[in-house]
Amino acid sequence: MLKPFVVSYTCLIMISCLTSCQKPFNGEYIEYGEVLGGSGTIKLLEQHEIPYRVREGVLYIPEDAVEQAVSCCS
Repeated sequence: MLKPFVVSYTCLIMISCLTSCQKPFNGEYIEYGEVLGGSGTIKLLEQHEIPYRVREGVLYIPEDAVEQAVSCCS
């Protein structure tokens, strides 16, 4: 009777820990590539909550986000 409650509670705690333990990106912004028309790179960065900046057609991301950006956008 109590088992479903315990399992649900344990899953909730695990999900909370995994999502709250993600560190924010705060490295220096470095050049990642060019923004091309119809490119899905920006959409992928947004989906994976990777911050970015665009200046004069060049895409910049935090230095500590490069590994995650390569994983999601390749």
